[in-house]
Amino acid sequence: MEVSVVSADEFVSWGCPYCGYAYSAQMLTHEPSGACINHCVNCGEGFIVVPEGMNQAPFSIDGRSFTLMQHPRQGIPHWNLQTEGN
Repeated sequence: MEVSVVSADEFVSWGCPYCGYAYSAQMLTHEPSGACINHCVNCGEGFIVVPEGMNQAPFSIDGRSFTLMQHPRQGIPHWNLQTEGN
């Protein structure tokens, strides 16, 4: 299972790392750090968003850790239904 881990600033700029949609639902938030597991409301993929300066998610799932990656849609602006309709 490949899970993308992106920084909060990159998520704001480029959206979901799979489809670029601007909105997601936070499914779980790690309160001390602010990192969260998100679910894209467009494509349905899950991904982790970490605060700036954090290189790894502060939690593991089934013993697996998750490391920050370069946003796969870097440089492509996020989109949403409002921007697509104009």
